[in-house]
Amino acid sequence: MKKNANKILLSVAAIICAGMGVITGLSVYNSVKFNSLSKKMENLAAEKFISLQGEGDDLRSRNFKNDFVARDELSERIRDELSFKGWKLESKDSIECDAPKIIYKGNVEGTYTLNGENAEQYCYRSEKYSLPETNNDGTRKREYTPKTAEELEQVRLTVVNAINNVLEGKVSPVRFRKSGRFTKKENENLDKNKEPEYTDIQVTITSEPDFDKFIPQDYRFYKNGFDENRSNALFYTLILCFYIICFLSYFLSYKTKKSFRAKRIFAIVALAGICVFVKFDFNKIFPIFLQFLVIVIILDWALKILTKNNFSRRTFFNFLGTITAFLWLYVPFAHNGYFFSRFNENQTDFIVVVFIFLSSVITFIMLAQSWRVILDERPQ
Repeated sequence: MKKNANKILLSVAAIICAGMGVITGLSVYNSVKFNSLSKKMENLAAEKFISLQGEGDDLRSRNFKNDFVARDELSERIRDELSFKGWKLESKDSIECDAPKIIYKGNVEGTYTLNGENAEQYCYRSEKYSLPETNNDGTRKREYTPKTAEELEQVRLTVVNAINNVLEGKVSPVRFRKSGRFTKKENENLDKNKEPEYTDIQVTITSEPDFDKFIPQDYRFYKNGFDENRSNALFYTLILCFYIICFLSYFLSYKTKKSFRAKRIFAIVALAGICVFVKFDFNKIFPIFLQFLVIVIILDWALKILTKNNFSRRTFFNFLGTITAFLWLYVPFAHNGYFFSRFNENQTDFIVVVFIFLSSVITFIMLAQSWRVILDERPQ
């Protein structure tokens, strides 16, 4: 019966090690792929002369270097009038004032969709760092929906109205950006005697996408994905090593002095491994051991009093191992935010959490049984 139980436990231990190996391997694979994609973004940005520095974490951050720069006073007044109406010109827009013509060419971008959300308001920190669907150049795939003809016509009429207001001197108070702040200033009316006549106003509005602006954000996403998966790979490797040490301690025989000594060494190393998972923060280690000690003393005394020491030590240590697993999983990880905080932030798959939880309970029960043997048995 005992041999059959050990065979079953050996199979379970093999399944746990294989599962943790797969989880670790996937994290290593993802980290390699994310690193490759980040390198690809660096090369793409260099080809397009796009800076990858100085951007905020939020994808909604704005780069004022892309603002429209007026080439003459009339263009500046038109830009300011549009700005007052809530329209921010970009560097790709153009205003040519060559009497009697004013030629305005502007682009109104439509909606970019990433993972079912507005890509321009998308914050990558809320996304799981799993490999995304990418384009040939390495950028993440986004859907683009241009503005409708009715919307473009409304924009065109707004621009025409703004230009006419400037030419007629009916300009609005506008805001000038100075040292990062906005101040109001009344525009001075154009001197009609000095200004040439502009009788031909041509306004062209398109709705073309600009996917290049997402290159810095994709680069940051890939870099963070690489760091996150590399960190997970290291963490899962430590857990796998911890499991293996616990299994070795359990399956080693206690019949000889050498095997008993090895069994005890592996059991001690396994308990010392807790220090690694809480990053040697003894403020987190002590509560675990204190709770562990209280449970051992109270339960052991209670069982001795109630049963006159005729109680199952095997059952007692099974229970003790289960409690220790809960303490190991909850106390260190919940307080230092290394594991369950990642789960709460959708950085860890639910299946992985369940697998590690069940594996930890089984592993700690086996470790507790190792200590039962060490405390109760002696080599022959």
